[in-house]
Amino acid sequence: MKVAVLKNGRMLKVAAKESGLTLDEVSQGTIQVQLTVGSDVYCSDCTTAVVDEVGRYTAKRCPAPSSCTGVGSGVCGDGVIDDGEDCDLGNPGVCAMAPPSLPVSCEAPGTPNECTCCGQTQCVFGIFVNLRCCADSQCQDTTGAGSQRIGACIPPTCGADADCHGYRCVDGTCCGNAGQFCGVAGCCPDSGTSCTYIPSALNTLCCRLAGTACGGPTECCSFSCTNGLCD
Repeated sequence: MKVAVLKNGRMLKVAAKESGLTLDEVSQGTIQVQLTVGSDVYCSDCTTAVVDEVGRYTAKRCPAPSSCTGVGSGVCGDGVIDDGEDCDLGNPGVCAMAPPSLPVSCEAPGTPNECTCCGQTQCVFGIFVNLRCCADSQCQDTTGAGSQRIGACIPPTCGADADCHGYRCVDGTCCGNAGQFCGVAGCCPDSGTSCTYIPSALNTLCCRLAGTACGGPTECCSFSCTNGLCD
C-alpha cells in the first residue's frame, strides 16, 4: 500500500501498487475491500459498479457488509493467514520456507485445498512431511522406497515433455519410459513396456517381459538383462 485516506463517515480512499485483483475477467462482479488500522477494521462490499470491464473497475458509495471480522475471519482469499491456512493469496506464509529446488505455490481460493501449500513440479509424502501437487495434478512416486518419498506432479493433460516433470508427453498424456515408476503416469506406447507391480521393488514399474530387448536390468520386470534380452 502507498497511501490510505480515511474520513469519518464519508470516504475511504486507498492507493496501492497492487490490489490482488487480476482484472482480466469480462466482469469482476462483487469486490470486497478490507482495511486494518491497528485493532480497527473497515470493510466495504462493492456490488454495483459504475465501470466493470477488463482492466478497470470503478464503484462508488459501497456499503459496509453485515459482518466485518477482519484478521482471523478464516476466509481464504483475504490475504490474511488465519488458523488452518498455510498461506493466503499474495501472502506465501509457510510456503516461502520451501527450498528453491522445490517450487511451491498456494492453492487458490475456492479450490478443495484452498490456502494450503502445494508443489508445482514435485510432491512429498511420508511420515513427517506431506506436500500435495497443485490443482489437478497427481503425485507419481519416483523414489520407490523410504519413509519420506519424492514424486513428480503429473497433470491430467500435457502439451510438452516439460509439463510432465521428468516423464514424457505423448499424445497429450504424461507417460514413462522403461525403468520408470508408473501408476499415475502410464507407460509410453513406444516404450515396449507394461506397468507391472514388482515385489522386489515394492512398486509398479514400466518394465519389459522375458525375451524382450533391454539396455539394462532396470528395464526388465525380472531386474535381469543378459546379452541384451530380459531374463
